[in-house]
Amino acid sequence: MDFNEFNEIINAKKPIHICGINGVSMRALAKQLCSMGAVVQGSDRDPSPYLDEFTKLGIRFTQGHDIDNTEGAALVIRTAAVLDNNPDIVGARRRGIPVIERANAWGMLMSRYKTSVCVSGTHGKTSTTSMIATFTQSAGCDPTVMVGGNLNNIGGSLRIGHSDLFVAEACEYKNSFLSFTPTIAIILNIDRDHLDFFSDTDDIIASFTKFAYLVPEKDGVVIACLDDAN
Repeated sequence: MDFNEFNEIINAKKPIHICGINGVSMRALAKQLCSMGAVVQGSDRDPSPYLDEFTKLGIRFTQGHDIDNTEGAALVIRTAAVLDNNPDIVGARRRGIPVIERANAWGMLMSRYKTSVCVSGTHGKTSTTSMIATFTQSAGCDPTVMVGGNLNNIGGSLRIGHSDLFVAEACEYKNSFLSFTPTIAIILNIDRDHLDFFSDTDDIIASFTKFAYLVPEKDGVVIACLDDAN
């Protein structure tokens, strides 16, 4: 799915189904889409502690995964943890409904912004993203923020701003951050992690190298910690 198709679904208010909507980043994604006028529904394995929030946003929540959950949807967005044998995904495939991962959706959303600050690294992403969110707010930059945790300053994991600045936590697991569109890429550190996906340290370094090269040659910036051995 490309950017134009994604936008057409949002603008035409065609239903978007979010599989795993209870997750921090998925819930933030649902809120961001709703703020843009999209029609959102979602499901998760467990009961949702966010039912009141979903109801206020007009999101229909279904507990449990089932092949019928995606009926009528124009798009399904899933987390990297949701596999092809998930009933929601099986149902979507049978109906010919496009399925994309969370990172792809965030990448297309942040490409709408002039400046996208993406904070990567094996450790410290949430803390650093939170600090940048805090001082850009204090400076009056009015950023949109997506962080992988609950930040008191923004009342959760998402802040919807009204400027051309997007600040996002960018995770390397399953190469998710390679779907992002950073204009400023921050690399805090590179360490051995997620070895259920990466084969070795060189494989991890290669992934971060690709992330750095996502930054535009003109006016793009990479901020990397040169004290880090990798």
